[in-house]
Amino acid sequence: MSMEFSFVFSAPNIFNLAHTLYNISSKLEPLGLHHERDVSFADFGKLENETPSVLFDAFMNGEGANWNACSIEFYAERIWLNVVLDKRRSEFLNIYVDTNLNTILRNREHGKLPLYINALLEIARATQSVIGTGNYDFAQEMVSPDELLNCILNNPDNLGFPTDLGIIKISAMKKETVEALFSKSFRIAERAGYWLLIGLDLEQLVRDLSE
Repeated sequence: MSMEFSFVFSAPNIFNLAHTLYNISSKLEPLGLHHERDVSFADFGKLENETPSVLFDAFMNGEGANWNACSIEFYAERIWLNVVLDKRRSEFLNIYVDTNLNTILRNREHGKLPLYINALLEIARATQSVIGTGNYDFAQEMVSPDELLNCILNNPDNLGFPTDLGIIKISAMKKETVEALFSKSFRIAERAGYWLLIGLDLEQLVRDLSE
């Protein structure tokens, strides 16, 4: 199994990248997740030359204002999150969060799995995300809220199977609808204004690693 776990949010395109990144950092800092010193232009592998980067404070003050995507890493002991903000489609914002989930799961005694889940929820709140989902090697880009909803039920990277993890804003979907759509494949919990969907396969993996 791949080590890389990718989570994708779809959110309203309300603020510029600097404002959005500031909101995320403000939510993650109380969890003990600190940002790296540099913000990089997210080129999605399309630039032949070195990827431009600026200091976080400089980015907050307007450098890189013409970028349509950026990336930065957040870290704490035994955990890191690579966060990419993507405004290439003007009608919404995508946030991609990559991490090594296997390392997190194997450090359950250090409370890293709850920290990871809480970080995702705080990123959702900071960006006013409507929906998000993730899986190992989840390679979706520029995805609308409706497209992400379909991804939860039918992972495009593994057709016929759901993704491993989902987050849906409670105000966007009634409990009855959530249960009808997801109860067969996910454990459903209400957390911080969102429905948290934990795939039964992922839940089994957590149990196996804890034994």
